[in-house]
Amino acid sequence: MSFGTRKQFMINPIREETSWKLCKLISNEDSLNLKITIQSGKGVDSATKLSRKYIINNAVYFQMRMDTGLSSSQPSIFAPQSTNYLSYDTYSLFCSFENIEGSENTYMAEVSIKSFIINTKKKFYIHNKIWRLLIEPTTSNFTTSFDIIVTLSLMDQIVRPFALLYKDSKSTDLRLIGKDGTIEVHSAILIAYSSVFNKKISEKAQESPRPYELALPHVKQSILQHLKDYIYLNKIPESSLSSLTDLIVFASEYNMKELGQMCTQKLATIAVAENFCDLTYFVLNNGMMGTFFDILELIECGKIKTEDIKQCIHTENVNGR
Repeated sequence: MSFGTRKQFMINPIREETSWKLCKLISNEDSLNLKITIQSGKGVDSATKLSRKYIINNAVYFQMRMDTGLSSSQPSIFAPQSTNYLSYDTYSLFCSFENIEGSENTYMAEVSIKSFIINTKKKFYIHNKIWRLLIEPTTSNFTTSFDIIVTLSLMDQIVRPFALLYKDSKSTDLRLIGKDGTIEVHSAILIAYSSVFNKKISEKAQESPRPYELALPHVKQSILQHLKDYIYLNKIPESSLSSLTDLIVFASEYNMKELGQMCTQKLATIAVAENFCDLTYFVLNNGMMGTFFDILELIECGKIKTEDIKQCIHTENVNGR
C-alpha cells in the first residue's frame, strides 16, 4: 500500500563566484526602486560587477557596483556543527551618481537600504563618478535580498524656513559665547536642531530671563558662525577641511546628526593630494569607513594620484611639518 511519493529535495551547489540580480520595480519620476538579490559563491576570485546605468528624473544617472573577494570561511547552514568549513565571498555594495549632460540643477540623493539584516538611509551630494559605500564588506552563506530606493531632491528646493530671520538681530534672544567671539541666534530655532542645546537652554530659562547667554569656551567663533549658517540657511563650508572636521566633532558633541552627515559627505568632494594625509587620519581616527572608501575610490579612478601624494608628503617633511 502506497502512502504517497517521497519528495526528493536537491540542494543547489554553491556557485563558483558571487552572483547578483537587479530588478527595477515601479518608481515615480524623482525616485528609483531596485531589488537586489545576492547569492554568495565559494570565494574563488575577487571580482567587480557593475549594473547598468539607471536614469532618474531625466537628470541623473545612478549605477550600482558589487566588489567581491577577501573570502571568509563559515560552516555550512545545512550542517552547522560540521568542522568541514566552506569558503564564501565577502561582498561590498557601492553606488555612483552622474549628472546627465545638459542638467544644470544641483541635487541631493537619499538612498534607503532595507533587508532582513539592515535598515538604513544615507544622504549624498550628487558628485560625478564618485563611488559611495552603501554596504560594508559582508559575508553570507545564503541568498540575501536588498530593497534600495533612491530619491532625488533639488538643492534649491530644500526648505529653509528660517532664512528670513538670518539677519534679524532685533528678536534674537540667545548669545553663544565662544572662545574668541560670539554670535546671536533665536533660541527656538537652535533647539529645533539639537536636543543638547534644548536641555541647556531649558536650564537657562529657569535661572534667568531672556536674553540668555551660553558659554562654549572650547568652540571657535568661526564654528559658531558655521552653526548659524546651517540652522538658518542649511549651508555648510564649501572647501575648508579644518572647518568641516571641526563641525563634524561639534555636531557629534551636540547631537546634530544631519549636520554631521552633511559635513561627512562633503569631505570626499574636497579631497586632494595636499590634504590627503590629514583627511585620511581624521576619518580613520573617527571610524568613518564609508568616507575612507570614498577617498580610496578617488585614488583608484585617478582623480588623486599617488605620485602627487608622495610629493606633498616629501614637501611637508622638507618644510619640517
